Amino acid sequence: MHCFCPVTVYLAKWRETLVAVKILMNTGVDIEDADDAERALTLSNPVLESLEKEASMMAALRHPNVVAFLGVCATPPCVATEYCARGSLTDVLRGGKNSAAKAKQLDWARRLNMALDAAKGMHYLHEHSPPIIHRDLKSPNLLVDKHWRVKVSDFNLSKLMEENSVMSSMAATNPRWLAPEILAGQPASYESDVYAFGVVLWELLTWELPWGATNPWQVVTFVTEGGRLEIPARERLPGPDSATWGELDAYVRLVQRCWAQIPQDRPRFKEVIADLRDMLERTLSGKGSLGGGSGPSRGATASPTLASGAGTLSAFGSGVPLPPTPSSPGPLGSGSGGSAAAAPGSVQARGRLSSGLSGVSRTASETGTGGSGYSSMAAEVGSLDDGMPRTLLGSSVQRSQ
Repeated sequence: MHCFCPVTVYLAKWRETLVAVKILMNTGVDIEDADDAERALTLSNPVLESLEKEASMMAALRHPNVVAFLGVCATPPCVATEYCARGSLTDVLRGGKNSAAKAKQLDWARRLNMALDAAKGMHYLHEHSPPIIHRDLKSPNLLVDKHWRVKVSDFNLSKLMEENSVMSSMAATNPRWLAPEILAGQPASYESDVYAFGVVLWELLTWELPWGATNPWQVVTFVTEGGRLEIPARERLPGPDSATWGELDAYVRLVQRCWAQIPQDRPRFKEVIADLRDMLERTLSGKGSLGGGSGPSRGATASPTLASGAGTLSAFGSGVPLPPTPSSPGPLGSGSGGSAAAAPGSVQARGRLSSGLSGVSRTASETGTGGSGYSSMAAEVGSLDDGMPRTLLGSSVQRSQ
């Protein structure tokens, strides 16, 4: 098995609070046995040093739309953050696509609120001193709590992982949200984050995975030449009120501005927030109530085709180590979705290294053997029905798909 995914996320309990653990993987290792798994959990010293350095910065960030940082581990390398009960925005939209009951919850008032939350979190990062460019903004990195509040996660992780020389090229393996200038080899920027946000807006519109099963290299070529995702006709859009929603044209114009071919033509997040807020106010006014539709705004789908288109987290104060044994973790999913919590090894919590968490298990499905050397963890969580985590029982960990 070859791991193309730089992280795996586990649900855990820390001081009787549900948190999550994001394990950073060495993606250049073919995992066939326990020794390979051990090497996959070992990052180069420069990456670990950078991770430790970034921890202090992430701990100083405080914003309701940025995932709260709890700490970082060195062995195995992982990042600890708050747990968001509804999973990622990808999970929420997939739920709406597959369940009529969940689809009714995703009216346009709610979707605009979620887009606003994400934009406000990104605006905070861009306006931070020093500014923080996300580099890997996408729906799996936008987490949704039980109150439907969206929080930005995993900023700076891609920057740290780029220093691992054996890591697969992001552009080669997952170009779905990447701006054309990134695909052409230019560095990440404010504008490339806005482009990625435009793709997220498209996901909120269609509830589809960008580019579907299209070959990644076809996507790279198409996007760099000015192509964009198809904007479906109104009658093909999902959602309980899409057929009558009066702000569709304004929303599509915002999407197209965000993914403009020339970076300087894209709006800043301050402008995006203003546009989304205006759309939300008009939407709520049109419904005649603040709650609107099938639920409070806070708290037949289209398939993408190739079409030509328009050209941390929380500060902690003094150093206190994470506890030695988080109980019952289980994987939330692979990739960058989900928030992370504590894991074994030395932990950078509250701005300093401290001895730390124990207990990362491996199974034959991950290592090729039963594997020993780590204590057991709980069974896979899987989907988050009704926004609440399933009971974590069992003695092994399965890799999420």
